[in-house]
Amino acid sequence: MSAPPPRSDFRAVTFLGALAEPLTVRRALKVSAVVGTILTLINQGDILAAGTLPPLWKVCLTYLVPYCVSSYSTAALMTQLFGGKETQSPAREKAAG
Repeated sequence: MSAPPPRSDFRAVTFLGALAEPLTVRRALKVSAVVGTILTLINQGDILAAGTLPPLWKVCLTYLVPYCVSSYSTAALMTQLFGGKETQSPAREKAAG
């Protein structure tokens, strides 16, 4: 007798799939907002204090780097914990529980 097919809300977690998880995105946005603001104040504080705006690309990059680091670390952990296993999406687990 063969095993039943996996339910549609259960799936193996891949790295790219984990990057798109709402949990990963929410966490990365929070980290980026806090760390990006602190780094902008540290790195561009003198320019801001002088009443001028720093180059937009520098500010964007200052927020993008913490977003990428947080996303990568969260997706890597999710892949390590849930990769290759038929498991429920962490977002769906939270909604169900």
